[in-house]
Formats: sequence, structure tokens, C-alpha cells
Amino acid sequence: GITLYAGKQELISSGTLALTYGVKYGLVGRNGVGKSTLLRAISDRTVKIPDFLFVIHVEQEVDGNQCQSSHSCFPLADQLSRCRSGGRGPEEELGLEATIDQEDEGDVTLNEVYERLEELDSDSATARAANILTGLGFDHAMMQKPTREFSGGWRMRIALAQALFLQPDLLLLDEPTNHLDVDALTWLEEFLAAWDRTVVIVSHDRGFLNQVTTHTVFLHRKRMLYYGGSYDTFLKVRAEHMANQSATLKEQNRREAHLKQFIARFGQGHKKMARQAQSRMKRLKKLQEEKAEVDFGTFPASAFVT
Repeated sequence: GITLYAGKQELISSGTLALTYGVKYGLVGRNGVGKSTLLRAISDRTVKIPDFLFVIHVEQEVDGNQCQSSHSCFPLADQLSRCRSGGRGPEEELGLEATIDQEDEGDVTLNEVYERLEELDSDSATARAANILTGLGFDHAMMQKPTREFSGGWRMRIALAQALFLQPDLLLLDEPTNHLDVDALTWLEEFLAAWDRTVVIVSHDRGFLNQVTTHTVFLHRKRMLYYGGSYDTFLKVRAEHMANQSATLKEQNRREAHLKQFIARFGQGHKKMARQAQSRMKRLKKLQEEKAEVDFGTFPASAFVT
């Protein structure tokens, strides 16, 4: 039942969002169909998703310090590690202060608290932050600088590093490769491919989608269509599907022409032939109702690739 608008323009009509945990999805479609709008709607929870899911959205452009501005004076690696709690204890970050001394409070158990803290790996947070930053191209000297000293492209990398560090249940990436060099891109491909979290990616980088994603969501004609496989697999399956539709339509057109010819020839003739023509008219009507709808909204392989 998802319906999204950009102003008065309807982008998605009664769409269905279906994501499986741990799967990497490529969200593809022509420019302007609503890919970025959909990611933003999921992040803002305009699209209703379970409240317990931790979602992070890394947009195409980063404005200012996406990490806490109160820590902008700290060295980058230390600042990133502080992002896990915003200066609070890890229990507060999880909203679990009241449950620490209780075995079971509401929907959260003490065991789940400890598991989450273990996931955050509090003791080695700075080292883990440094490892992610190194992978994204930050050297030791850069890690000693505060966030506010970096330009927009590097701030984008910082926002991406923060998202990976925080380990969300659902990570939404909008053109994450825009500001990455080859080394950082290769590292990110390997990191995401091995990650056990759910990721939805919008990208014009065909190679990146093929390396990382295992499923494809095609935003087309105000619907979300789901395909198993990477971007190249999606292109192949879609081309085959359209070829099958075209072949079916061609055969239906041939039968339709034959029926029309018979009706035109015998519809007003001998009573027996006229009855046959009436029968043909019923078959023609049924054929026209069941006629295959061929989706000719095809696109070249380069449509999403720069």
C-alpha cells in the first residue's frame, strides 16, 4: 500500500516493500522515477517499517558534520567511536537504561542487551573505527583531524564510515561511490559483500552493483518489481521476459487477424457460417481481453551507468 509523491507527481502507487534480512538489494530505474525519494521515505519512516529496526540513510551529498557536532573538535577516529553513544553510555544509546537490572522488561531481555553491547564492541571501538576509516582512504594524519576540517567529498566518506561503524539493521546508500577512489571502492565492495546486514543501494556504478548486490528492485511504472540476482542478471532476465512477451503478442496478433478476417467474410453470409462467425466473435473478445501486455519500456545497459 505504499504511495509516494514528488509534489503532485505520483511516483509509486500501491507499491510493496519486501526486504529479507541480510540481503543486499540494488534499487534501479530511470532517473526521476523516485529511487532517492523512496530511500528517504524509508529513512523518515513515511513508509511504515517495524519500530525496532535501526535504519541509517547515507545520502548523495552530506551537509556539515553528520557525526555529532559536539565532538567535532575530537580526532576523527575517536570522534567516530563516540558516535556509537553520542557521549552517553552504550546502554542509553540502545534505550535500555531501565532494563539493565531486570531480566525481562517489555520486549527486551537482559541477554539481548549484552548481545547488542557485544555487537557494538565497546572495548575496541576506536580501533574498529580506525579500520573502517583506513579502508575508506583516511591515513593516520587525517584521522587526527576533526570532522569540520574536511571538504564535502571527505565528509561523505565520514558519513559512510559512521554508518558502517554503527551496524544498522537496514543501511540505505544513495550513490555511495561518488566520492570514492578505486582502492576505497574495492574495500567497500568487499566489506558490504561480507556484511550480514540488509543494504539497499542506489548507484549508477554497474560494476559496484554487480559486486555487492544479490537481488534487484526495479522501480518502474509506479511499482516495485523484484528480481533475484545482480544488476547484470536483472538485465538478462528482463530482456528474456520481454522477448517472451513479444513472441506471445505476435502469436496473439496473428490469431486476432485470422478471426477478424473470418468474421468479416462470413458474418453476414449463410446461417451456418454466420453462427460460426458469432462463435469466432466470442473467441476474439476473449483473446483481446487476455492479450499480453508487452512492456516496451526497455533501457540500454548504460541507462543507469555513468
